[in-house]
Amino acid sequence: TDVTNRIYFCDEIQNNGLHSFDPAVVAWAKKYMGNRSGYIRAAMLGSFTDLNEKWYVSAIGYCLENHLFEGTSSTQFTPGGNMSRAMFVTVLGRMAGVQVSHNMVTKFKDVKSGKWYTGYVAWAADTGIVNGMDAQTFAPDGSATREQICKMMVKYCQTAGIALRPVNKSISFKDEAQISGWAKQYVRQCQTAGLVK
Repeated sequence: TDVTNRIYFCDEIQNNGLHSFDPAVVAWAKKYMGNRSGYIRAAMLGSFTDLNEKWYVSAIGYCLENHLFEGTSSTQFTPGGNMSRAMFVTVLGRMAGVQVSHNMVTKFKDVKSGKWYTGYVAWAADTGIVNGMDAQTFAPDGSATREQICKMMVKYCQTAGIALRPVNKSISFKDEAQISGWAKQYVRQCQTAGLVK
């Protein structure tokens, strides 16, 4: 179902109870009966058939409700899937609430005009949140590595005026030697701020 129908479903739950609806979706809805936001979140979650672990459901619900993430299809969220570089800068752009045009030309030859991520890549590059793999290559479909994510998060927080205050002691990872030299400071900042483990 589309978003309009899911929101209609939420209103029906609120006004008429849980009868006459798909039992699988109702099961999701029962987890979020506290407020209207909960109804909408439950309906959005209920459209995906691959959300099986309780520990991430609340976080995914928040991201869906706030339009930070979308599914990989109408029925799949793919919670264990890798995030591409294009996906990650798109989420950051949505978090920032920036308005972008996807009908533009970027400095990267592999970021074509009209793609769902074009405007967000341009925004992230222009604000210094992300670099290309080189001057002309962004690699939008390449997986965002943990060290790349750490750098993008630190740069995003700097741009947004968010202070990354240390809440954890600095630790050394078992694979510390594999962290690129350029990434070490960003990994450390994210680790001590509690963004990565």
